[in-house]
Amino acid sequence: MAETPDGRLPSRALILALAVLAAVVTVVLITRSSDDAPIGMTTTTATTTVLPPVAALPDWNFPGEPLPFAPPAGGSQRMAASPGGRQVEVRRADGSLLATGQVGPAGSVAEVRYYDEAGTLAIVISPARSAPATSARRGGAVRCGAESRASAGFRWSRFPIRWRVNLRRPPPRVSRGAARTAFIAARRTWARNDNYCRIPDRSRVAFLLRGSTRAGVGRDGIGSVGFGAVDRLGGSCFGAIACTITWTTGRVARESDILLDRTPPGGWFTAGRHRRSATDVQSVATHETGHMIGQDHVSTRSNVMFPSITRGDVSGRRLGRGDANANNAGY
Repeated sequence: MAETPDGRLPSRALILALAVLAAVVTVVLITRSSDDAPIGMTTTTATTTVLPPVAALPDWNFPGEPLPFAPPAGGSQRMAASPGGRQVEVRRADGSLLATGQVGPAGSVAEVRYYDEAGTLAIVISPARSAPATSARRGGAVRCGAESRASAGFRWSRFPIRWRVNLRRPPPRVSRGAARTAFIAARRTWARNDNYCRIPDRSRVAFLLRGSTRAGVGRDGIGSVGFGAVDRLGGSCFGAIACTITWTTGRVARESDILLDRTPPGGWFTAGRHRRSATDVQSVATHETGHMIGQDHVSTRSNVMFPSITRGDVSGRRLGRGDANANNAGY
């Protein structure tokens, strides 16, 4: 696929970006005294509040990729309210649901779910983003805080979940051994339900590392975790620090790949090499493993599944209250 001069992928969906503007008409009753309106007269003024448009997504770019996140010929697209805020629904010409996407405050699309023609969940794509460290925030973000959990709509039915690591090109300042150790520790956190609230482990989630692979993201029968250019995956993965793509048959997961960006802003660090300007590999891998086993983003920062990860923060190496309870409830 050709790239633009700045290295970003072109998009066929741009022409549809503004098609989802919605207007809310508010009726305001005003009582006033003026030369042309006697005291006590009520006049009605209509004002329009326009919701921000949904940002166009680049085309997907990986084996087993879904269709572009845009209405096909004769299809439609609309915005609707959802528990997470707003959601865009994309439908085929026959009215069947093609895809849904969670929309952020600025119109950015986060989690995306695709459905087959029978309405069965087929692909779930979940990006994670990083936030700069701030001197105002003390201590770790994840802790034994509020209850907050959300399901992505699928789960695994067979354990242990087999996976492989792809460490052909580890990021700068991170050795292959350190990255591998961080990935294993992230999986262990969910397998043991290791959390800040001392909630007992009642989940049967388990993982089995089968060695290394050269396979990247794509439907190939190999569940992989590694580093690469996340932007090249396209879609809602574009601009993310990491992205998880899971293929399902309805509510049952079949394969899941996780890709961490090799060169994110500030870089990466692992245990023993803490850097406040960089992002913790293990915390991000823990977050993405949550997506892999069927957890969705939540609105409470005290949980691992909060959508952004602060640079320099290592608190995401353990689970919050909602994460641990969701893990037990789901399995």
